[in-house]
Amino acid sequence: MRDFFTAGLTSPTRLVPLFAVTVALAGCGGGGGGSSNDSSCPGGFIVCSGTDTTTPASPTVTVSVIGSDGATTMTLPSSGSVTVNALIKTAAGAVVPAGTLVVFTTDSNLGIFSPASGSALTNAAGVASIKMSAASLSAAGAATLTATATIGDVSVRGSTTFQVGAANLSLSGLTVSPSSIPAYGTSIVSVTVNVNGAPSTAPLTVSLTSGCVIGGKATLPVAVQTVNGQATATYTDKGCNATDTITVSVLDQSRQGTITVAGPQAANIQFASASPGTIALKGTAGLVDVSTVTFKVVDATGNAVPSANVDFYLSNWTGGIKLDDKSQAEVDALTATGGRVRKQTAADGTVSVAVQAGSNPASVWVLAKLKDSTLETQSSKLVISTGLPTQERFSLSVGTHNIEGWSYDGVQTALNILAFDRVGNPVPNGSTINFVTEGAGVSPSPGVCSIVDAACTVQFVSGERRPQSESVGVCLDGSGNRVTHANAGAIANTCVYSGRVTVLAYANGEESFADTNGNNLYDSLTETHRPLGDAFVDNNEDGIWTSPEQFFPFQATGANANPTQSCPVGDVGYATAKSKANTCNSNWGQAQVRRDQVVVLSGSYVANVYKVSDNSYVPPSSTTLYVGDTFGGATGGSCVSTFTMRISDVNNNPLPAGTRIEVDDNGVQYMQVAGTDLSKVEARISGDTVLDTTVPGGTIHGVTLRGSKCATIPSGVLTLKATSPKGLVSYLPVRVNDAQDITAAGFSVVGASANVVSVTNNRPVVLINDAGFDVAGGTCSASFDLSITDTGGVLPTTAQWNSGLFGVLEDNLVRYEITVPLSPITTLAASAALSFPPSGSVRTHRVSLQGPGCTASTVTTNGSVSLRVPTTTGRLATIPVTVRRAP
Repeated sequence: MRDFFTAGLTSPTRLVPLFAVTVALAGCGGGGGGSSNDSSCPGGFIVCSGTDTTTPASPTVTVSVIGSDGATTMTLPSSGSVTVNALIKTAAGAVVPAGTLVVFTTDSNLGIFSPASGSALTNAAGVASIKMSAASLSAAGAATLTATATIGDVSVRGSTTFQVGAANLSLSGLTVSPSSIPAYGTSIVSVTVNVNGAPSTAPLTVSLTSGCVIGGKATLPVAVQTVNGQATATYTDKGCNATDTITVSVLDQSRQGTITVAGPQAANIQFASASPGTIALKGTAGLVDVSTVTFKVVDATGNAVPSANVDFYLSNWTGGIKLDDKSQAEVDALTATGGRVRKQTAADGTVSVAVQAGSNPASVWVLAKLKDSTLETQSSKLVISTGLPTQERFSLSVGTHNIEGWSYDGVQTALNILAFDRVGNPVPNGSTINFVTEGAGVSPSPGVCSIVDAACTVQFVSGERRPQSESVGVCLDGSGNRVTHANAGAIANTCVYSGRVTVLAYANGEESFADTNGNNLYDSLTETHRPLGDAFVDNNEDGIWTSPEQFFPFQATGANANPTQSCPVGDVGYATAKSKANTCNSNWGQAQVRRDQVVVLSGSYVANVYKVSDNSYVPPSSTTLYVGDTFGGATGGSCVSTFTMRISDVNNNPLPAGTRIEVDDNGVQYMQVAGTDLSKVEARISGDTVLDTTVPGGTIHGVTLRGSKCATIPSGVLTLKATSPKGLVSYLPVRVNDAQDITAAGFSVVGASANVVSVTNNRPVVLINDAGFDVAGGTCSASFDLSITDTGGVLPTTAQWNSGLFGVLEDNLVRYEITVPLSPITTLAASAALSFPPSGSVRTHRVSLQGPGCTASTVTTNGSVSLRVPTTTGRLATIPVTVRRAP
């Protein structure tokens, strides 16, 4: 065993430092219980015992505050800023790498950072820097300033303390330059903001206001920022016209200055508006009878002049018009203002006065003059009217009543409204007119129109529904009046039950009255009015409401409410202003003014023909109008005959307006004195165009036939045609002096071949079937035989014949159609084999029909051929022959 004292040990003096290091290490942390066998003991030279208190080293954060002079400080000034530095080192004492993130925090009520995030990165020296300033000028107190960084996985922090004292804030040098300005001029307001006795180097917010700014009569910025302690703003006048106090303030500090603003000088007075521009007569129920007329006074730059005195008067006082609720006499009595209504302009330069209507329609102007000035002007025209259409001045007209709309949609006609008040003034623009139709419709949507200059228009448009098979027919009586079919005087063949559309137009208005004293007011004790009840759509045109006709109740107010009395019938001018029974009363007032009209949806073709002379109907199976001899004989002079016919469409309504009636073919011929050839009469049509009408039963048209130097009486077939506006054509054959003349001349016609199936009233009917036509060499032909005898069946004597004219073919309307290939209908070339018969002998006369281009598939069509039989009595008797295809 070694001797302790002989071992080579360090001297006690050298052991002291070694102990200090140990303590230092223990201070770094770690250590614990141990023994001589602990491996931490140095080779057994020293026996270890107790706890190891050595602490390992850690990263460090050192925070410092640097003032504007570069020295370390603990004070944060109330203005300006300081620099906060954080030095970051590792556990080994080396600075951290550049770019290490450091976050600074403190009490935000005392200090704020720039940037506001409070974060910065270290530089190459391991230092992160940030600016800090006082949170506000009023901030005061002490706080801890902390910097935090993360080194590896270890978060380390360091801190220091600082204090901030409240700033000594003051305002000085408030100026307003210039201190006096003209109207709408400007001035500069400036003030110095001091912090701790010196102009603030930091931007501070300065607030500004004034009495006129608050009142909207001047403008100032709400706030401005100081620059090196100086705040500047522009004051702009907007009609202040006073001495205005300007206040500037920062926190609890404020200063005031004054500016004198001159008032503007009036340079012009302008008319601004009249609202409304049209007013109703005094006392017109439910309508405005007062207009507010406004003027504006401005200076030379067009800016408003407030508090200016303006005097008013009227151009006329018709019917008791009032100004500012004063009559003319009351205004004239205002001696203090020179017999004028005086008012003062508002801040915006405007001044208004009320005009109240009198009892008479009129146009009036308001005269305005600036007090103690030559400036004056007048308003625009103010119209005073009832504002309501009156029944007797409410009109509905139709552009065209009978339109080609029975078979066509979209055919239009105008529905025109005119609306005036009780003295003929236009009702206000924008007044609404309502339309209701029994069928079809009106355009555009929504089926109303608005009055402009007393008028408005919508379009009636044809379409479904098309009224048909109505239970009540509209007819004419013997005097031409319209009656229902049930009327004892109704002419049956004029009645119509379909194709007629009733159109109703109505608007809010007033009942008409007889203004016997001319005061334009209804005086119930001395004047009468014409009551109006509920309007209705008169589908059957009988003037009386019957279910299910649509009606429109009008519930008026005041004296005209709850109408339950009977309505007058037959008032002049009220035929188109009908009222539902028992919906009137005895009080004058507002009502629905109304008018109705009928629009006819006319068919395109002639479907019905009537002889006006006896009002007889020409059946569709005949489609031929027969006219007898009205020429008055053949005397060698002129011969004239006139006949009239009535034509209508499929519903017995008139054809569409604009339908043309004209001669298509004229076969009415005669012989002239000393002539050998036949001449045609001159045919003229009176009423050659269907006019605008709604008359039931159709329209009447006259035809005049005229010849000259007449040796024989004209006869033959006149074919008329009717062309609708859409170009659709109807043909109307008219036979003049037909087969009845044979009987009159003492002759009769007898069929002499099998295909002459009948002879009625000397009108032969011939049936020829396809096989009856011989087809040879492309020509087809057929014939039939007739015999002419006197009324007793005896052959005529020679003296009864005019041999020079016998056998003339008058007219040929037999046509055929080649169906393969398809070809138009072509007229057959017909010839008459009539010849002068020997006296006393029986002679059969043959009529041949032939035409080229025939094939076995040729189809004959119905037609006719007329033969002329001359007599020694000067007549050219006609034998009409109907040729029909055999069944």
